[in-house]
Amino acid sequence: MVSELEADVPSAGGGREDREEMTPISIRWAVALRETAAGPHFESLFRRAMLALSAGDVNTQRRFHFADDALACVVGRLLTRRAFTRAGVTWDAAPARVVRDPRGKPRDPNAQLKFNVSHQGDLVVLAATTDPTVIDIGVDVMRTDQDKEEAATRIDRLKNAFTLHEQRTMLAKNDEADRWRCFYRHWCLKEAVLKSTGKGITEDLRKLEFHLSEEIGQDTVIYSTEYHQDGEIQPDFIFEESNIGADHATAVGKIVTRAYDRRPIDPPPLFELVDLPYLLEPSTNQCEDVNDANEFDIFMAKPWKPVI
Repeated sequence: MVSELEADVPSAGGGREDREEMTPISIRWAVALRETAAGPHFESLFRRAMLALSAGDVNTQRRFHFADDALACVVGRLLTRRAFTRAGVTWDAAPARVVRDPRGKPRDPNAQLKFNVSHQGDLVVLAATTDPTVIDIGVDVMRTDQDKEEAATRIDRLKNAFTLHEQRTMLAKNDEADRWRCFYRHWCLKEAVLKSTGKGITEDLRKLEFHLSEEIGQDTVIYSTEYHQDGEIQPDFIFEESNIGADHATAVGKIVTRAYDRRPIDPPPLFELVDLPYLLEPSTNQCEDVNDANEFDIFMAKPWKPVI
């Protein structure tokens, strides 16, 4: 499973100068968790993943109570590693390729690849780029069809997370489903900012205000949303908003330089659903001491979160 964009990726031995001369790549990948776990070869793929991860990553996924979260942890690690190989970097030759900054955000210390991972609902998503005019990137995904209470109730309960302008925008929708979609759209945008800056949820969310000017259709990406902080527009942020299927919304936030090409990307950078065989394609064993059969049994004993 190799995309058309991947055909021109240099060999693992390609030097830094070769990579810098390449056209910047933009990666948007998504993995559906329940479909992954239901696959006919899931046991062998999961066990292979346990051997491909570091001992620390294996221990981390083991600590999650729910199968969804444990598998999302595994998939997130594999997505990140696959993105590096997609960018022409041999992961196995650089085990310290990812470090965490003082705020805890994973980063490439060489800044060749800007990347971010998010998990919610049934999806794990990754957004990444090698574009040197992108300073940093953040992504968020939210399932939009999982709530039984009224949208107005949720908006009022979380009113401290939204400005009056945003609350009015959400409540102005005529249809209940549209109000929920607008709620999650705002939430994705706020998270995309926090994850691109690395500040996390400690930021006062009312300082972040979004002005929406168009709706998101299927198989489209929109770039028109404006971001204001403390009442001032932030021109160094670019957003990509799109839907993944009928029940997940996503936003990618990029902090860019003045040299960034602001024209819409053609074709639009829609998220591509990828699977475990694709993510494991370039991997080699890094954790020979792990009992992969035992790890699979531990995973299979975990409960899945109830589907609302």
